[in-house]
Amino acid sequence: MRRRTGTTPGDQGRFAGYDVLAQLSTWDEVTAGVVLRRLGPPQPLRFFSPAEQATATALLDHLLDQWDEPKVPVLAMIDQRLVEGSTDGWHYADMPTDGAAWRLTLSFLDADAVAAHGRGFAELTRNEQALAIQGVQ
Repeated sequence: MRRRTGTTPGDQGRFAGYDVLAQLSTWDEVTAGVVLRRLGPPQPLRFFSPAEQATATALLDHLLDQWDEPKVPVLAMIDQRLVEGSTDGWHYADMPTDGAAWRLTLSFLDADAVAAHGRGFAELTRNEQALAIQGVQ
């Protein structure tokens, strides 16, 4: 397995030859722990179902323009936050909770994709997905 470095998604480093992990010895314990956890393999998802995971992965790839490995494991971070019930600390009373909002959003994306193309959002081509997202906007 290739050593993960401070390279950005898709191996598109911003600063040629710079490896953020070379600075590890200068970080305090908390910072080192946070960074190293993010570079390790993501935990298995516990909040999202396999179908929701496929839809959310496709959506986040578009929103973050992440097409090549290594990708930032944003879905795993969101999943962990939802499992733990960690929130920003507030939401409008007439709005769904974060977890419910994610589930509703993903189900509506899939329903729209099925209505328009006869298959779920994750099964659409990249262009069809982009058009579906633009339709929501």
